[in-house]
Amino acid sequence: MYKKELKIPSKHINNFYNGSIYDLVFLDLEWCRDFQKDGSVQKIFGYTLTRILEDSNEQYIKIQFIESSTQEKKIIQDILNDLHSLQNKYFIGYGLATSDMFCLRQRMEALEFNPRVDSIRIIDLKKTSQRN
Repeated sequence: MYKKELKIPSKHINNFYNGSIYDLVFLDLEWCRDFQKDGSVQKIFGYTLTRILEDSNEQYIKIQFIESSTQEKKIIQDILNDLHSLQNKYFIGYGLATSDMFCLRQRMEALEFNPRVDSIRIIDLKKTSQRN
């Protein structure tokens, strides 16, 4: 599994949310279709998480990808751990509420995960851009 975590100095502008920039977490799940005998299945192979750290004002970026399909269960557990630890934040992404979370729910059911995440707050940029 490939994992990279960075903290970089950052100047930032909050034009997504009227509240604090520290409440925002950008999340992007990487998934693809796996063609099998019974049809195709969407499988997760990576994700990127980005946020501004309140104590240091640095931009924190976490990138994680699997190198083998046998690691999918581990990366889903890592995603769920991040969602749980940050569930009081707003998750932002393009198509996050529809495609990414839909795929995550499908994989959780297929792999029989019992998440510790009750609910998450999402700002979906795809839905926002369709209103304009």
